Amino acid sequence: MKISGKRAFITGAASGIGKETALVLAQAGADVLATDISREALAGLEAQAARENLAIRTAQLDVTNRAAYETLAAGLHSAGQMPHIAVNNAGVVYIGSLFETAPATWERLLNINVMGSSMAARSSGHGWRKVARLAA
Repeated sequence: MKISGKRAFITGAASGIGKETALVLAQAGADVLATDISREALAGLEAQAARENLAIRTAQLDVTNRAAYETLAAGLHSAGQMPHIAVNNAGVVYIGSLFETAPATWERLLNINVMGSSMAARSSGHGWRKVARLAA
């Protein structure tokens, strides 16, 4: 697939695999919209992109907030900016015993890793057809 000239959307893009994915896609010529729940961490990505003259825009997004996800998708759709590439990277890890893990921790894990990861698929009504889910 030719990357240059494509629009890419990435969740969890302010650090780790998401950040590196955003940088690599931008270096390959994609116009990247990098999202993350952390506005502060996104500022670091913005600064790096500016130093390297990369086409990376950022937006704060909580992937568990259905209304925020739908608003973002609708805005992209109405602006004719739907992504060609969607990388659903946001996720969290918790290491602990099944029986000692608090229900609130399980809910957080499920909300981010399962429900959050399904938001891009649900946004398919706005024209999102192919979504990659990264997991470690």
